[in-house]
Amino acid sequence: MLALFGSFRRTRLGLALRLSTLKVGAYLLDNEDPSVVAPVPLVAHVHVQNPDPRRLLARLGFECERQVEVPAGIEGFQAMPTNDAGVIVGDEFELTRRGKASLLRGLRQLARTGSESRVLRRYDRDELDALADLYDPPSP
Repeated sequence: MLALFGSFRRTRLGLALRLSTLKVGAYLLDNEDPSVVAPVPLVAHVHVQNPDPRRLLARLGFECERQVEVPAGIEGFQAMPTNDAGVIVGDEFELTRRGKASLLRGLRQLARTGSESRVLRRYDRDELDALADLYDPPSP
């Protein structure tokens, strides 16, 4: 376990970045085919007044695509702040193809540290690199 987090302790995002890389990367490995031209987007929603997750999302490869509005009173959103019109406003972030490649390469780094998980044991490092190259081919 210490090998998993050792070299990332110096950054404020270290633990969150590693755990998120493992979680989102595992999701990609289990649920997505890089050869699909228009896969279902992987999105995250963040309230406009919440700055906290934005830096982590950017490091993971998410980009802000648009603003979304949710009318007040929707189940599960009652405690969220609304604007003057009574609407909850948030930003929608989407994981880019380059972000997907970066996450898979991040999994390769986790595998290199000796960190083992059920997900990483199924793929060797070369397979992770090959999958990453399908999302974002290296420059010639």
